[in-house]
Amino acid sequence: MAFQNLPSIPSFSVHTDTGSIGPRWEKYVRKIENTFVAFKVTDDKQKRALLLHYAGDEVSDIFDTLSDTGVDYKTARDKLQSYFLPKRNIEYERFRFRETMQDKDENVDAYNTRLQQLAATCEFHDKEQEVKSQIIRGCLSARVRRRALREELSLTQLLDLARSFEVSESQAQGMEKPSETASVNAIKQQRSQTTKRKQYRAQASRQNNRSQASGQNNKCYNCGGKYPHDKACPAKGKSCNFCKKQNHFAKCCRSRGERATKEVKVKAVRHETDSSEGEYVFSVNPQAICKDRRPAATVNLNNTVLPVLIDTGATINVMSYSTYERLHRKPKLNTNQKTRLYAYGTDTPLPVKGTISAELTHGSQSCPARFVVTKRDGDTLLCYNTASKLNMVKITDEVNAVSPDNTHQWFVKYGDLFHGIGKLDGVQCHLHEDRSVKPVVQPHRRIPWLDCVITISDDILAYGTDENHDKRVDACLQRPREKKLTLNKEKCEFRKDKVEFYGSIFSRDGISPDPKKVSAIKDAPPPRNGTEVKSFLGMVNYCSRFVPDLATISEPLRALTKNDTTWKWVETEQNALDLIKEKLAADCTLAYFNPKKKTEVIVDASPVGLAAILASQMTMITSLS
Repeated sequence: MAFQNLPSIPSFSVHTDTGSIGPRWEKYVRKIENTFVAFKVTDDKQKRALLLHYAGDEVSDIFDTLSDTGVDYKTARDKLQSYFLPKRNIEYERFRFRETMQDKDENVDAYNTRLQQLAATCEFHDKEQEVKSQIIRGCLSARVRRRALREELSLTQLLDLARSFEVSESQAQGMEKPSETASVNAIKQQRSQTTKRKQYRAQASRQNNRSQASGQNNKCYNCGGKYPHDKACPAKGKSCNFCKKQNHFAKCCRSRGERATKEVKVKAVRHETDSSEGEYVFSVNPQAICKDRRPAATVNLNNTVLPVLIDTGATINVMSYSTYERLHRKPKLNTNQKTRLYAYGTDTPLPVKGTISAELTHGSQSCPARFVVTKRDGDTLLCYNTASKLNMVKITDEVNAVSPDNTHQWFVKYGDLFHGIGKLDGVQCHLHEDRSVKPVVQPHRRIPWLDCVITISDDILAYGTDENHDKRVDACLQRPREKKLTLNKEKCEFRKDKVEFYGSIFSRDGISPDPKKVSAIKDAPPPRNGTEVKSFLGMVNYCSRFVPDLATISEPLRALTKNDTTWKWVETEQNALDLIKEKLAADCTLAYFNPKKKTEVIVDASPVGLAAILASQMTMITSLS
């Protein structure tokens, strides 16, 4: 039987988004098998041939390296399934699930689908309950969250409720007229476009009338020619190529003029409390700064990634109320403080909802910050004090020019390393298989390389002092060139004083935990069953070496994971949870091991755990418990 009408299906991409290759392959196989059903492909050999044909050359190359692939469809599918779906780390899958929040433009059904896909690899005891809890925690709608916390709803009821709120919100926005609000960071409130057009037409009419009365030959506001016309205006009935409206030419289009001379929204504010003296900031020249060079960045506020603009002239942080409503975990809004907020150059205070206080994180830096929440929409602004505490800006009296050749010399000198796909030269790999040995997953092994170069899997980290750093980088890059290997240019960074490497931050000061992992642990809600306790402890283990005596502190929680333990959550368990979060929140930086310095091992024991600390000159290098 010939299958001339089979649909065209894109081949499977092996090297795109390798982190999700397993779920992508499962989805791809389901699509292929649905095609078999739709077009009544039942012959086993034909199904096998079509699977390999559709999957493409990359999959075929992999399939050729597999052993015992048989001659039937099921064996071929299962072999590829085993290749693309290695053993899963359940704790990490659950961590990914609990970190998933609803995106800004994502409806609740799409969010639910995304959670269902992630939950499929988490081996939850009650998947529906876990998905429901995550929707309550991660949805954008505060109304849905409050209703779900007030009433006991099933997942179906929760989704129905969220859909109804989304529909009603959309309909309400369609019925309501857009309010005439100005941006927080605008110099002055803009008049409505309708009023401007009326004034423009009235002004043009008056000027044309005056010109006609005085006999002067002025330009027509619609066509740009002389006025008055001997005949009808040439622009009458014509469409503008710029704004697409009728009765004027593009060269006379007022919309073009308005956009060209539009006031820059100044990213600066001043604020006053009860003092009579205000604090001033400076304006922005629209010709002096490009749009793509605005001082924009992102910070993490209560597990929400927040885009901000840095305003070194502002004396207070500013956030719009609409931004506040989108926060996943909203800090308490204090409406009692009397704060007056002014845009630059105005004496009229902006409408303020209140103030909030929250912890901000940027990279490895964190600091408490206070925001004024305004009623009007606008960018979120960070003042100088907050931005400097997060190491986002620095004020210096001396600026040294850095040549691009010095900072990026390696991209030029070793340009051949950053193009194409490398192939190890002069080495042929022979794989020896002993089928009597049960397969197990082994951790990555450290591979001996060069002095002051660390390699784990396919990651390379070279380090050194100001005197020897460049020589070590050259030696590090020379090795893959000799072996005909290539590097990913997008992932290469040079001359960094701080780098994230395998879940930790390495800097000249030492080793510290990844702020993203610490933030996820701090924001985790109290667990409700043994499975959630295991998930929480799995996250904590990522940072275990930064918490001395973790075994003793976490003992009340570990006891809840035992099969013969009755579930309870009282003060003892809550105190253990809070203490772990408190220990992780503390600024803990481990020292590097220096064989030239005197080291000592400090050990301790309790009825529930053992602990050991490796220290050098009273500075902790690592801990184990």
